[in-house]
Amino acid sequence: LTTATICKRRRELDLRNTRQSRHDHHHKPTPNPLGLQSVSTSNKPAKMIIPVRCFSCGKVTGDLWERYLKLIDDGITDGDAMDQLGLKRYCCRRMVMTHVDLIEKLLKYTPDGRNEKKMSLNP
Repeated sequence: LTTATICKRRRELDLRNTRQSRHDHHHKPTPNPLGLQSVSTSNKPAKMIIPVRCFSCGKVTGDLWERYLKLIDDGITDGDAMDQLGLKRYCCRRMVMTHVDLIEKLLKYTPDGRNEKKMSLNP
């Protein structure tokens, strides 16, 4: 997958989730018999799965992924994009450069992803 197709799919998913959330405002939450609190407060899938901090130095890198993709889409080289984001140390650069965006693969296993697959198999 190219970066452009990943960004396009994310925009499509965000648009679909926005439309769905407009219709789901009457949805009642399911009861929780054990009284456990959910970690997620939203029914929307996460936009990214990237480590929040650099493994070596602890710098926050989780918020840089979207901006990094945008810079790459604009035609800026990897090194220049990371310089613009303030990633000077090679450990932090590693966090962004070696990140594999797994969200596309994981979204196949959500109810929406399974339904899309079924629809593509049965036209």
